[in-house]
Amino acid sequence: MAISPLQKRAIEDVIQTICSVTKSRRKICDMFMELVDRDTWPEYYKVIPEPRCLLGIRTGVEKGKYKDSLLVYDDLMLVFANALHYNEQGSQIARDASTLKKGVLEETWKSNSALPTPPPPSPPVTATQQSPAIAISKRQPLTVSESPSRASTSIIVPPAKRTSQASTVHTTQTQGIADEDGDMSPEPQENEVESHSWEFAARDEESAEIIRQLERGLPRWEGGHDKGWMEDVSGDLINKYIEILTLLKNYKTSSNQHPWLSLQKIPEDAVIKDLPSNVRTIGVKGLRERARSQHYTLPREFDQDLGRLFQKGRRWYATGSEGYGKCILLQRVYHLLTSPPFPNSIPHTTSNFSSVTAGPGVAKPLHSQAIEASHAVTTFRIPTKDRVFTDELIYKGMTIRMGDWVHLMNPDEPAKPIIGQVFKTWTPEGDAPRKTQQGLTVCWYFRPEQTIHPRHRQFWENEIFKTGHFADHVCEDIIEKIACQFTAKHVRGRPRPPYWYPGWPLYVCDSRYNDRERVFVKIKNWNSCIPEEFRKNDFMPIYPFERIVYPKRYPSPFVSGMISGPGGIGDSIERAEGEKIEGGGTGRKRPRRTAAGQATDQAGPRYGTFVGTPTPIPDVVGNLESTSVLTPPVQMSQQKKIEDRSIKTALGGASASIEVLPGETVKHFDRDPETSKILWFSGPPIDVARAPMPRYSLKYLHYLSMKKRGSSADKRVLKEAEADEMEIEEGSLRPQKILRMEARPRVTETFATLWGTSGPTDGLN
Repeated sequence: MAISPLQKRAIEDVIQTICSVTKSRRKICDMFMELVDRDTWPEYYKVIPEPRCLLGIRTGVEKGKYKDSLLVYDDLMLVFANALHYNEQGSQIARDASTLKKGVLEETWKSNSALPTPPPPSPPVTATQQSPAIAISKRQPLTVSESPSRASTSIIVPPAKRTSQASTVHTTQTQGIADEDGDMSPEPQENEVESHSWEFAARDEESAEIIRQLERGLPRWEGGHDKGWMEDVSGDLINKYIEILTLLKNYKTSSNQHPWLSLQKIPEDAVIKDLPSNVRTIGVKGLRERARSQHYTLPREFDQDLGRLFQKGRRWYATGSEGYGKCILLQRVYHLLTSPPFPNSIPHTTSNFSSVTAGPGVAKPLHSQAIEASHAVTTFRIPTKDRVFTDELIYKGMTIRMGDWVHLMNPDEPAKPIIGQVFKTWTPEGDAPRKTQQGLTVCWYFRPEQTIHPRHRQFWENEIFKTGHFADHVCEDIIEKIACQFTAKHVRGRPRPPYWYPGWPLYVCDSRYNDRERVFVKIKNWNSCIPEEFRKNDFMPIYPFERIVYPKRYPSPFVSGMISGPGGIGDSIERAEGEKIEGGGTGRKRPRRTAAGQATDQAGPRYGTFVGTPTPIPDVVGNLESTSVLTPPVQMSQQKKIEDRSIKTALGGASASIEVLPGETVKHFDRDPETSKILWFSGPPIDVARAPMPRYSLKYLHYLSMKKRGSSADKRVLKEAEADEMEIEEGSLRPQKILRMEARPRVTETFATLWGTSGPTDGLN
């Protein structure tokens, strides 16, 4: 609904009222009239993704760029919300923003009958907790000059999205605080209950809303750049375009399936969330018509549209589904056909066109013994031979640098791309044709179904595991850029661009996985997992949540039997001392501990909402070596044993009766900001008067500073301060002046003073 002339005048009156507020003859709106200078404060635009100013809003109203008066209200509120977020709490600009927001804008808007009533605000948060681009209302504000129109569009929901078929939901009553080193310290007391409690369902929905609210205000990805696409194609371009499309359409897998059909099933007008507008409109039919009608003047333009088609397919199908796997496989064929030397046919392969012959869970180190040659793929160190390291790799509009995360072609299962972090980019050393090739060395991360783990182990949503496997890939193996956060940051917020954009796959990592001994080790030092060049910096900074939000937990993917993989149900392997292990090293007989401070992680994460049917932890864990599901899961809830820490029990008496506080009681008590434990005291705090500390004047403090520097530049200031001695503000303690002690006179000196030098003393001599 358009803004009426009456509402327009009312909005102008509200803005004029804001601009007329003064404090001590100072207009407090001056700091909010114009946008912050981008050259002077570039950091501001990294923290605040949607800046607003009063002058820009007033101009937008005058030019009719707002279609709803409530959008103007949202932008006005965002002006002051940005100031409260960026500036320190208690600063002058933060106080001014709070005054204009609560005392002027809200009251003036509500008092004007011509303006609609704004929606109720979100739960209050502090300025340091609030996300930078979160407006007070739950609608995303309008960007007057940059963002596209927010006209409502019907979104076609992709089929076969992953749904959680849960019979039981378990939730923790308290939140643990994740230390910066990644440790959950201290561990909260948990109370797992059945899902019929409405309180926990509401809590989970609140967490999801916090994530959605933050992501709504984050910058969107605008697509790749114009470098790294197909070029230098000889011959007739139109025939080449038709040839590539024909090869992709007619390609059949070893199981006689046509992956092209998965792209044809996507509607031409399908609108998928968080995709650039030039990707949403692309389709198989439209691509073929453009190629035949000479729409593409450069090979790069055809290559870009074809890449957008596969990007749309990856977002349309659920990750891990059959349709998703066919899109990934066909994308790898497309990379082959659009890369030099531009082959005219598709060769036969047994590795799904991947440059490696085995993927996670199957691949073994190159120096392993008694294994198939095709499985010897990875190393435990970054290779340096026969290559020239580069600063970046450019391919299909993507710039890949050290530290980036990517999806790579999996030779075993295309629906589950290899997850890797880039440690090096390089070009082969040798002949000139080889120098045009590009490669990257990545560290592999395993999915849960690529590990062997106990039946009772739980996993976070999209959890992956750091391994010691490094592998070389060619640039054609790159499917897309992704992101992975370590636990300490994942529960606190979302990565900032260019590390991640809404819509990109996002994973979380909490543990290492040693596939030789089938051991999970909780990561204590996150910096040890990333390239050395980034360990001294704040790697992958985040936009913070309002509070800590833990992801959902799921049971083992093998318990349900819905997911297959090279891993399975099993346990860690204990080797005899001195026994050789695949990949080098020897076994050990000592208890299952690793480096100091690091213990094996048998049960997985214990925070967040549990979705599914939990499997009880066995009292004695045997050395199972089977890699398949052994028995059906036991349908019962896992009971948490609560430790008796009462004084009576510590002195050897009978065990005390322990009851867990119900959630209805817990929510009425504050928590310690460091430990997240309930603040429960046996009595009221003692009211003890505190002696005030002396408060010195600025002149005296300046005197001390000049005296410490030993500067004689301003002697007048020193003399004035010495004359005033110690000027202390009224109401503080005044130090006592120390009296100078003099020696008592001798008797002879006393008589000499009384009688004089010519007195009786002369007769005594």
